[in-house]
This record gives sequence, C-alpha cells and structure tokens, in this order.
Amino acid sequence: MYSFAGKFALVTGGAQGLGFAYINQLLRCGIEGVTLVDVNNELGKLSTEALIKEFGEKVIFACADVRNPDEFEAAFRTSIDHWKYLDIVVNNAGIVDEGRWELEISVNCAGTLRGVALSFQYMSNMKGGRGGIVINCGSIAGVDPYCVLPIYSATKSFVVGLGRAMGTPNYFEHTGVKVLTVCPGLTDTPIINDISNNVPFIMCPNIKEETTATLQNLHLQPVQCVAEALTAVIHKGDNGSVWVAEGSQTPYEIKFPARQEMKIN
Repeated sequence: MYSFAGKFALVTGGAQGLGFAYINQLLRCGIEGVTLVDVNNELGKLSTEALIKEFGEKVIFACADVRNPDEFEAAFRTSIDHWKYLDIVVNNAGIVDEGRWELEISVNCAGTLRGVALSFQYMSNMKGGRGGIVINCGSIAGVDPYCVLPIYSATKSFVVGLGRAMGTPNYFEHTGVKVLTVCPGLTDTPIINDISNNVPFIMCPNIKEETTATLQNLHLQPVQCVAEALTAVIHKGDNGSVWVAEGSQTPYEIKFPARQEMKIN
C-alpha cells in the first residue's frame, strides 16, 4: 500500500470538478500538502481558501495555463520551493471544445505532455527528487472513441498512448517515476455540460440534438467515485497501467493486446 504521509502533490485543473475532488481525496488520505494549479485565478483562490478552511495550511495555489511553458514550470517551482519535494502529479486539466479543436488539442495533448515532462524533471531521483507518480487523466473516450466527440476522443487516445509509452522500465529505472492513466466514464462535472454545446454539428446536422437527448438519459457517476478510484490506482497501479473508473464501480485495469493478436487474416 502506498503511504501518503509526508508526500506532496500537484494537481492541474484543480479549482473545480474532478481536480477539486482529487485534491479533497488526497488530503483525506493523509497527504502532507497539495499545490492546486488552475488557469482561473479567481476560482483557484476561492477553492484553495475552502480547502484550507477544512484541512488547514496544506494547500497552496499557483495560477498557470498548462499551454504556457513558462507559467506551467513556474507552478512546479512554486510547489518545490514551498514543499521542498514533489511526489505525485495529477495531470487533470482538460477541456471539451470541438469547435475550437486547436485549443482542445493544445490543452489536452500538449498540456498533458508538458506536465509529464515537468514531472520527470522535478521528481526524478537523478535530478535531486525522490521519484514519484504521475497520473494522467484520460477518458473512456480515449479507449472507445465517441462519434460525437471525435477530436476530444483523439486527444484522450493520445493521453492513453503517452502513459503506456512512458510507463515503461526504460524511464522508471533511471528516474524512479512511474506513470499511470485513469480513464473516467461519464461523470457529473462542469465539463459534461459542454458536450452538447460543442459537438461538431456542422459535420453532422442532427448530432447535437441526438447528443443532448442521449445525455439526458445517462447516469452520471459522482466525482467522489472517480476521486476514490484515483487513490485506489495510486495504491495498486503498476507502472504504465491504464485504469477505467465508470458507473460508480471499483476501477478496473485494461490490457492492450499485441498488434499481432489483432490481426484479422
């Protein structure tokens, strides 16, 4: 079992939704301190104040856009300067915006990759860190693509592939940093409200109405279920593993067959 005692975390997109729930869960599990990173300065400060009120001086805030290399690295430096060490990084920041797909790719893909690179830079035991864990937040859409969200699905497929590629002994043996991927199913967060407003209805005129109707009939799992899944995966996840957290159920690991096994003929 992983011990959160004396450990420090950094969570992106931490001001609301899953990010905020992740921070709550980490604190309830006994983590020593968390750096909440978010692009929304006002909401980030309010969320940090709420967490401090409940948990004490165990949370600091760093305003940063994960698309901006300087801002994002400054958030890592702020965390290290304050806590001295960094042990867990949760790359949670992400958006659904098919209409502005370049922005969507920049946040979901480049932002996550930058978070992984910075995690290795600041947690590697070759560079003065003490190793650690990176958790990249994917989606079930990254495993089973949604036809109504093709670009979002592609960005989350990128997240899954990145975690599998970097969660290998080649990296871990030199750095002491392992990479895990958590793929939530449909969850009751602000991002879910963006889906029906951001489907590429120009490509398929009726898709917006169909998506809205479908969403109204779906069961959305509460954020707390995914937050508990996150810490469960930290406890038992092997390096490079990919986990699904859906339907308020216990998270389960998924395996990817070798390409030869997928051969049809």
